[in-house]
Amino acid sequence: DSKLIQEEKGLSHFYQALIPGVPSSFKRSELCPSDYLSELIPFHQDYVHETGMKLNARSGNPLLWDIFHPSAINYNVLITGTTGQGKSMMTNKLLTSARNEGHKAVILDLGNSFYKTSRFHNGVVLSQKFNPLQFTNPRYLKEFVLSVIDEKLSKKDEGKLFEVISQISEKDISSFPDFLSHLDREFEGISYYFSEIKDYFTDDKSELNDLTYCDFSNYPDAMKAPLIIYLIEYFKNLKGKKLFIFDECWHLLSRNADYIAECFRTFRKHQASAIAISQNLDDFSITQLGRVIIQNTYWKALFRQSLSPTEFVDSDAIELLAGIKSKKGAYSEFLLLSESIKKPMRFYPSHLEYELFTSDGEDNRKIYSYLEANENYLSFNDCLINFTKIKHPYWEYRNER
Repeated sequence: DSKLIQEEKGLSHFYQALIPGVPSSFKRSELCPSDYLSELIPFHQDYVHETGMKLNARSGNPLLWDIFHPSAINYNVLITGTTGQGKSMMTNKLLTSARNEGHKAVILDLGNSFYKTSRFHNGVVLSQKFNPLQFTNPRYLKEFVLSVIDEKLSKKDEGKLFEVISQISEKDISSFPDFLSHLDREFEGISYYFSEIKDYFTDDKSELNDLTYCDFSNYPDAMKAPLIIYLIEYFKNLKGKKLFIFDECWHLLSRNADYIAECFRTFRKHQASAIAISQNLDDFSITQLGRVIIQNTYWKALFRQSLSPTEFVDSDAIELLAGIKSKKGAYSEFLLLSESIKKPMRFYPSHLEYELFTSDGEDNRKIYSYLEANENYLSFNDCLINFTKIKHPYWEYRNER
């Protein structure tokens, strides 16, 4: 239904009405039904992604978060917050979700926060001994050596070290003591830096597993930085999508800051996500390595903490963060930040997830006591499931993995 209107005169009238400041005449106005407004009013909707890990909004509505979403510039995640707010809970959930999707993972654990989850998902504990020459990439081997020696090499000496290692890598050398003896010829006495840790090296090669767990406390301080460098190279050689969980170990990597920064920048090319955990964002941003990691983590999960406005977190985010608060035994709440998202989110663990993910000392004392009494008769998984049933008699196991 329409009618033709031929305007013979008055074009100047319409033109004048278009000039800013001139009142509109509404000569050709048309009344609109009110349902037009439904397309204009910005109704609230809880939404992050269409697929991904299942979480909840404060309203209780389900939310999905996919760290490998195509819109992400990189897949790295920075998780910060004070002790007891749920950082390890949330990271365990990320790990479990990744394993359910068939993604691989390497865990560098400090304090057994991820041990139960790793065992439940058939993870393999890294042997206390490893072969640094399992990977022959000269850049990796150079960083491995630099992580052990105390003194800072000049750019010239670093270049010489790289060249010498490249020449050694072309030879058929599979023993690390032989590698050091070749290196000693150009850098006299360098092998002495490895005297304290040489017992942790072997000529055997480790199998690349889908889920690898490493307990950081099993190694002396002198071994920790080179171990991280080895694990990063191990991680890079895994196929498909993968996660590397770093549990508060950044102070050990100051001599390899450039290398770690490069890894964080390039992990996306390897379909890899680095998940960095730290206590406080402000403290983390003081160091050069911390700033680089913050700049190269697209996703930031901020749990309750005191922050000041910086280039990384604006005043609006800090205002939202002030209302973030987890409730022990019920949910972990955090503020998810990215270039386009500022969303408070909650993780409500199931009964089994709580027993697997909790790092509370009293909770774990009871769990490990039950394991010690029953693991001779039941598998680890059956022990955890039975323990959960005892605590929650009406709970039914539904293969939550």
